[in-house]
Amino acid sequence: MRRALVLALAACGHAAPVQPPAPPPVHAPPPDAALPPPPPDAPLALEDDLPRLASRALHMYQDWQKALVDAGTDCAAAARNVNAVADTYADVIAANTRVLHAGHDRIVALKHALEPYDQQMSTAAEAIVHAKAIASCQGDPELGKALDRMGSSP
Repeated sequence: MRRALVLALAACGHAAPVQPPAPPPVHAPPPDAALPPPPPDAPLALEDDLPRLASRALHMYQDWQKALVDAGTDCAAAARNVNAVADTYADVIAANTRVLHAGHDRIVALKHALEPYDQQMSTAAEAIVHAKAIASCQGDPELGKALDRMGSSP
């Protein structure tokens, strides 16, 4: 009986507290570990790839010309079209800005990269300046904002 009482008291006692499992070890890189290098085929930033920037700039000018020609004298259409070109070529506009801020040597290097496209760029710029939308929409605030996005006049 005494034995039954001991077993009964033992059975009524509280269970030992359960310890939560230990968190898994964290395997962090050592603090002096270097970041892996970029893959060898990673493209250069556009402002660092001047031949590619020059080619994209030519396409931007040609699309800008088409945007204005397609709009005719419709100022709202001209603004919409030019904004679409600015959206499409935002990388070119930003890269041109970075080259301009990089100083004289970078500007000269970009001019050299643009030389093969001089005639085509001049033709597009001339068409932009003489587009009907430019003449008939002078002072239109929306077209003005769109042109500002392009970096103003060619």
